[in-house]
Amino acid sequence: MDESYVIRAVCERIEDKGCSVTQFLNTKQRGVDVKATHSKEGDEFFIEAKGGTSSRVGSARFGNPTRRHKYLIELQKVFLRAYSCDHKIRTELANM
Repeated sequence: MDESYVIRAVCERIEDKGCSVTQFLNTKQRGVDVKATHSKEGDEFFIEAKGGTSSRVGSARFGNPTRRHKYLIELQKVFLRAYSCDHKIRTELANM
């Protein structure tokens, strides 16, 4: 299951749960993979998707499962991005 499939599945699932997808990126674009807003609550969601294999046909990793250490590196990046985003929001709120 590659990242493109994961992104599509996540979008379908959160729409079923009452959210509006405001952004979804393909694997060649940079940034938050999926952004959504809950239609009733107004909560915003920022989702980083990770697939189990490369989605780029012709790459050395296409069709091969991702190695465990690669998952750990990607997970660290996700946590760092979430922490940075949270810190930025808290700083902006404190300066209001």
